[in-house]
Formats: sequence, structure tokens, C-alpha cells
Amino acid sequence: MVWEYMMAEKYIEINETLSVEDWQKRCQSGENVSADVNLVGVSMYPLARPHGDSVRIVPVRRSLVLGDVVMFHTKKGKIVTHRVFKLDENTLQTWGDNCEKPDPAIPYEYVYGLVTHFHRKGRLIYVDTPAWRLYGRIVRHFAPVRRFYKKTRSALSRLVKGNKKQ
Repeated sequence: MVWEYMMAEKYIEINETLSVEDWQKRCQSGENVSADVNLVGVSMYPLARPHGDSVRIVPVRRSLVLGDVVMFHTKKGKIVTHRVFKLDENTLQTWGDNCEKPDPAIPYEYVYGLVTHFHRKGRLIYVDTPAWRLYGRIVRHFAPVRRFYKKTRSALSRLVKGNKKQ
């Protein structure tokens, strides 16, 4: 995977591409670089829409809090962008806004960076604002309702399709 990166403070584009590992090394060495990453999945819909929205990832320079959106890798190496759902002393757990269940807990070392904003149709939408923090709390709070809704919708869809075949 290749990322274009920008200077985090001034957001000046630099015509250079980096691998995830090289970007992470630069961040760990103290460089304040950010990365704009195009999203392809639907796990964070409607916050971020696939095939059009991109997110800005910056190095984590503060303690994570519930509701933060982070980019991390799973134990299998898959790169994911999800919302922080639970924090423990050694691990964190994330949950995609459009997912039925939370992800398995991961160590903090698996986190690549923190999402500060996303690009949609030429606009920058910052996620570290009171409105988006409230949205994150609502999403977290209503996760069980969302899970029930998705399962019910899926069951009804199968029932309707089964009746059409007869």
C-alpha cells in the first residue's frame, strides 16, 4: 500500500509516496507527517463513504479517547479505520459505525494513526469537533439497536426472497 503524505501542521502536499511502514517510521522518529488515505470499505458509513472519501491520518500524539477514529492493522495484517469503542490498560477495541459487532481487542502498538478529518466532494470535515464527538457517542450508545435492526432487516429480506421463489 502506498500513501501520499503531507506535512501535518501546514498540510502542504509533497510529491512523494511512502509505504505504511516508512510513514510509521517517520512518525516514530518525531516527524509530524500526515497521510491522506482513500477508503474502500463500507464499515464507517455514513461517516465516511467508500470510493470517494479519504481520511487524513496523523501520528497519535495524545491519549486516545472513546469515539476517536483510528487507523490500525489487525493481527492478520489487514488495515482498518474504525472508531475506538473500548479502552483498557494494554489494549483497545474498535467498532466500525456500519458493523454489527466490535472488532477483537488489539494492542495500542497496532494503531497507525488518528483520523483528524475526511475529504468529501472537495470539503474538509473535521471529526474532532463537538458535533462529531456527539455523533460518535450516539453511534456507540445505539450499537445494540443497530445490530438488532440489521439482523431483523436481513431476516426479513431472506423471508421475502424465499416467498418469491415459491
